[in-house]
Amino acid sequence: MEKVRIFIWDLDETVWFHLKNQGEVLAKLLKVKEKEIFAKQYSQMWKDFMPYFQSRKVSYEAVGQYVEGKIPILKAYQFSGNDFMEKITEGKKELEEVNPEAIEVMSYLKEKGYCNISITDWFASNQESALEVLRARPYIDKVYGCDDGYMKNNHYKTLQMAKELQLEKRKEEYIMIGDSLTSDIFFANSLGIKSIWYNRKKLPNTTSYIPTLEVNSLLELKNIF
Repeated sequence: MEKVRIFIWDLDETVWFHLKNQGEVLAKLLKVKEKEIFAKQYSQMWKDFMPYFQSRKVSYEAVGQYVEGKIPILKAYQFSGNDFMEKITEGKKELEEVNPEAIEVMSYLKEKGYCNISITDWFASNQESALEVLRARPYIDKVYGCDDGYMKNNHYKTLQMAKELQLEKRKEEYIMIGDSLTSDIFFANSLGIKSIWYNRKKLPNTTSYIPTLEVNSLLELKNIF
């Protein structure tokens, strides 16, 4: 671990936590009366998002059209896909809860001279705005998103990332932190870099993806780095 200099942070369920009733909360923010219908369409939209964009270019226009197709109830309320994405960002204080452990550890790492970045499957600009709203922006040096061509579960874009981040020469400097074995740890393994599985729920690993380290609390990292 001596050569590690750059921490790649997952955001969802690592830096912040989603509310279980996120669809219902968004329906309220959008003033959609048919909350159950909206929540169902919203949930399915996210399930299909990654497979849909595996071989497509990700842009605001493309995602806006995708959202409109997946959440048709928005049309009845005269909301476009872009309106919807802006509302997600605006509602972060109600939709998310920042993880105090992440803030403490990111602050600690910055003081020690490490670099904190994030690679997200969503738009970097939206995630940066969310970090601002949740008062976590000062601890992340840079956010790379799908608008930059970065997607953790896309093999082609993973290879692109490896080139842009100079991983062939700097693999030992990077380490990924995330809660998902099939996304974050899979991503790290694909890049050939170290990884930390944030297993706060103490779940068994039933996958073939093996992390370098496993922690139940992010605060454990202060004793390692």
